Order: sequence, then C-alpha cells, then structure tokens
Amino acid sequence: MHILFIEDEEELNKLATEELTLMGNTVHSVTRMEEAKAYFEENVKKIDLIIADHRLPDGQGIDFVVEAKRNHPKLKVSIVSGCLVDKDIQSLKQAGIPFFSKPLLYSSVLRELTKPKLGAPIVVKATEEESAEEPEIVEEPTPPAKKSFFSSLFGKKESKE
Repeated sequence: MHILFIEDEEELNKLATEELTLMGNTVHSVTRMEEAKAYFEENVKKIDLIIADHRLPDGQGIDFVVEAKRNHPKLKVSIVSGCLVDKDIQSLKQAGIPFFSKPLLYSSVLRELTKPKLGAPIVVKATEEESAEEPEIVEEPTPPAKKSFFSSLFGKKESKE
C-alpha cells in the first residue's frame, strides 16, 4: 500500500513512518500541508491511503482529506489527532472520514482502515448465460441448538424401567 503520511511532530513522524514501512507499505511522509499538496498532485494515482494530523503549521489536515476524498471518492483517508473538538468530529462524521485519537500505534490505524467491512455487499459478476436464468435460492441448514455446559452436566437422565 502506498501511504501519504502527514505529521508535523518530527519524532512521531519518523516513528510512525518506520512502523508503517515495517508492515510492508511504501510511505511518503511530510511535515507540512504545502508538501502534502504538492506530493498528492504529482502522485494521486499511486496513493492508496492518506493519514493526516489535523493541526499543521500551514493548514488543517481535515480540510485536506475532505477535499481529497471529495475529488477521489475511492481514496482511503483518515485523521489522527490529539486535539479534535466537537466541530471537527462533526465535519469528519458528515464526510464519512474515520478519525483516531493520539496517542496510538499507527499499525492499528492501518489495520482498522484495511479490514473488510461487515455487511459490505459482495459483487459477483455472472456470465450472460447465468444472468438469463432465475437465481437459485439455497437455504443454509439451521445448526442444532447448543446445550449449555450446565445442562449437559445436570440434564435429565433417561430412566430405565
């Protein structure tokens, strides 16, 4: 995965970049919004994920990721910040952008953003022949009821008469 990582705290930037790189990702880290915008414009087609701090010396991470997501809906974006206020949280929720609070491990952010979503539709393309046929509905068998541990120990015994 190719990640654009935006964090102005030098030491945190270095540690997080190393952590994400050790997970097998290509990480381009920057400390300023100006650098992030320039890199994004030149490399937008190869970026899979943007992880941005919110408050940067020359801009707001939320503004950047909201605009990036609006212009590139399939792009994964997130905010990681230790100073989000209610207004910021509402903006992120309205835009459907996940956010995380510092301190944290960036590997946990990556795992959360890349795990399959439960209930997400599974799209299976049918051939022309298959799409002309009525779909067959197959019901899965109902699993047998489980006995609790105690009922299996203290259940009624059959009487022998």
